[in-house]
Amino acid sequence: MKQALHILRKDARYLRKEIGLVAGLALVYSWAATHPMNPGWAELLLVIGAVYLIARLIHAETIPGDRQFWITRPYRWSSLLTAKILGLIVFVNLPILAARFYVITALGFPLRTTLAPLLWSQFIIFLGATVPIAALAAVTSGIVPFTFSMLIVVAVGFAFDEGLAPPAVPGVRLVLTGMQWMWDSLALITLMGLALAVMYLQYRNRSTLLSRCLGVCLLAAGAMAYAYVPWPVAAAIQTGISKGFLLRSLELGFAPEAKLLFDRGMMWRGGMQVDVPISVRGVAPDVEVIPDAVTLTFEGEDGSSWTSGGYQTIALAKSAPGRGPTTLNANVDVPLSFFEKVKDQRVRVKVALYLSVFGNSRSRTIAVEHAPVEALDGLQCAAAMFEKLSCRSVFRWPAALVYAQFTSEGMIPFTRSISYSPFPAGLEFLNVQYQQVNLPREAREVTIIMEERLATIRRDFEIADFPLKQFSQVPPFAGAPRR
Repeated sequence: MKQALHILRKDARYLRKEIGLVAGLALVYSWAATHPMNPGWAELLLVIGAVYLIARLIHAETIPGDRQFWITRPYRWSSLLTAKILGLIVFVNLPILAARFYVITALGFPLRTTLAPLLWSQFIIFLGATVPIAALAAVTSGIVPFTFSMLIVVAVGFAFDEGLAPPAVPGVRLVLTGMQWMWDSLALITLMGLALAVMYLQYRNRSTLLSRCLGVCLLAAGAMAYAYVPWPVAAAIQTGISKGFLLRSLELGFAPEAKLLFDRGMMWRGGMQVDVPISVRGVAPDVEVIPDAVTLTFEGEDGSSWTSGGYQTIALAKSAPGRGPTTLNANVDVPLSFFEKVKDQRVRVKVALYLSVFGNSRSRTIAVEHAPVEALDGLQCAAAMFEKLSCRSVFRWPAALVYAQFTSEGMIPFTRSISYSPFPAGLEFLNVQYQQVNLPREAREVTIIMEERLATIRRDFEIADFPLKQFSQVPPFAGAPRR
């Protein structure tokens, strides 16, 4: 440890200008984020400065090659690696942590609800961003090859991400906002494992060629897993890690009276739009169910079948918002060839439905002010422009259903698109999320209501004799060019 601290002090003297630059950019970001302006430019400058400092810190003892002067010194590889890790923490992450801490407190968010998310987010930044950048620097011989390599990685990443947008087959899962955190976690774990393995190999054996090959292979494998893990796998994991909430009284059934074919265009050519209305009974009056996803399998009398599979998300909606029993409509595009084959047969439909159950309602009544007022779990609300009530939450929106209730109004949801992630913070640098609802002119106070997510559950049932022809239509705009 003594040798590691010696190297750390040497790096502090050698990189004092770069360290001062990052500290100064952290101060600039702190100022911009606490004033009425978009702090994105300051955040970008801070990120660029931090990346440059990381590369310079690693290149102070370049790993690739065999003519570096430092190799002749009696450095133990473990001491050198320890010194670099400490440098990443002290010179890079501590100034960023201090800036984020200042911004959070200056914006008025209470520490009792934001400290744990802040520390978790900083931990993710260290392992998911700082160490991978250091690993890339460890397999490059200088700042020029590092810069070109970094630009290539960023460009490939953006291109890959754009390629996942619908109507690409893997992109259909992007509508599963509640479960999206699992694909993000998969990508993050891959990146962390890759970075730690490369850092160990480089400092232990200086195996640059092996490290580069390993990095490319692991990145490709992680990218393929991120793109092609089907959504039912994520849904199964989500139900598996739920708290074990049991809703034995829940009953699903066919609800022909609730038929509703959505006015939407085709995602895929050559299909027929089919609606499967589902009744959800046995739900307590104080419990709300939100449909997440569904798999539909159609089987004809002749043994032919078609399933929506793991790369198609079905349009799924509640007939009316609120608690208690409800009905759902699942609209799916069935291939025209299969439809024509079985439309005059007895058709059986197998339904695998994923639902999230919300309850344990909590509420707090606050005054409607132009300055933010704390409501529940760190959520702050204030009157905004254009007769809106705006609520904000730092790091992530609460993993709960949040409603506003005024004296003359019912419960108004802020958003249904929430993440079911069990982690206290997302992957963003410092994301303050805002949601708005209409604010009545006469309102002087508002009751903020939160419904906790109790569990995500799966229920299966069958419709023995489904009237396929009566519950289908040619999709609207089916002949129009696909967008």
